[in-house]
Parts: sequence; C-alpha cells; structure tokens
Amino acid sequence: MTRLMGLTALLALLALAACRVAPVQNIESAPLAAPEFATIEDVADAVIRAGLIQGWEMREIRPGLFEARLLVGGRYQARVDIFFDTEAFSIVYKDSVNLRYNGRTIHTRYNKWVSFLKAEIQKQMRALKPGQPPALRTRVPRDLVPARRFA
Repeated sequence: MTRLMGLTALLALLALAACRVAPVQNIESAPLAAPEFATIEDVADAVIRAGLIQGWEMREIRPGLFEARLLVGGRYQARVDIFFDTEAFSIVYKDSVNLRYNGRTIHTRYNKWVSFLKAEIQKQMRALKPGQPPALRTRVPRDLVPARRFA
C-alpha cells in the first residue's frame, strides 16, 4: 500500500512538473528610473533596444505603445503590448501560440521572457547619461526595426 501511494505521489509530481504553467505575469507601472532629461523618444528608443537585445520584434502602434512579438524555435510565439511614458512602463499579455495559455495561466517560460524584457528596459534607461545632449543620444532608426514586418 505504501509503495502504491509513493508511486502515485511520484506520478502526480511528474505530471505537475511537466505542465510547468503559472499565472500570466503582467508588468504593471514598473518604474523607469529615467533621468530628468529623458524624453518620450528616449524611452521609446530604450524599449526598442531592450526588445531587440532580448530577441523581440517591435512595432510602434502609437507614441507610448509598442506591440512586441517573440518567436522561439519556430514553434512558440508570445505577443505583448508595452505601454510607457517617462515615468513608468507596463508589459501586458496579448496573445501566444503553443504556450498553453488558458485565460489565466501560461507556460513558465513566458514569464521568464517578460521578466528579462523588463530588466533590459530598465537597464537601457539606466544607460542614458546625465547631461548628454539629445543630439548625441543613440537613436534607433525606426525603419531598421525588423518587427515592422509582422502583422
């Protein structure tokens, strides 16, 4: 009897580990810690750089809003909306493919990807140098952002 209970517990644990789902992580109003001189264009450039560094395709919907898409291994896809101003930003789940989204939970990798994107956006904002004139800041040419091609 004890052996049967142990085997059942092991199978339940393995099934739970195989699922690897967690509640969807939306980043709400994360502080940017932007320098006082930062403009909305500086923030947009930081968001684009962060997304590209982390492998996301970025598409500007309007000032203060990007849609980002991450394709992994040709099989998995995540799409998020990134809202921002000069004070804070939010990353909100939009859609996914093959990530077991059920309206509430999603594969844990999605949450890791979003956490990495959040950290990279904050890192890019910290990289802005105080006193650096706007003309010397690195601007991301909008026509070179590869995500403009996604629908």
